[in-house]
Amino acid sequence: FSLNFPNGQKINIWAAHDFPGDSMWNPLHGPVKAARFGPDVHLLVCGHKHNWGVSQWELADKGTSPVMIRTRGYKFNDDYARRIGKTEQDSGSSIFTVINPLASTPEGRIIPFVDVETGADYLQFLRGRQ
Repeated sequence: FSLNFPNGQKINIWAAHDFPGDSMWNPLHGPVKAARFGPDVHLLVCGHKHNWGVSQWELADKGTSPVMIRTRGYKFNDDYARRIGKTEQDSGSSIFTVINPLASTPEGRIIPFVDVETGADYLQFLRGRQ
């Protein structure tokens, strides 16, 4: 889906339960693969794997710098995750994402925060500048 802002900025978001592709070394392998070979999007979000990660880099050939997010979810004391070999993580239950259509660069338009309170503080800061 797309968020269309009054200033003409458009943010394309691809949210999925998961993206195909897995790597024991990179929790964001599926989202990275989707960003590289899928449609042009600015934000990719998924969960499903009982771990979390946040990443962003420039895909110069596509002219984008997508933000890729995997959330671990809110399930704690997760017997199933332990059975499949996942070590339970403490953070990443949710990722607070600030979308700022007034940012001066594409890389500054989507800022993810693993700490929700810090993200809310940043949003308050931005609202105070306007």
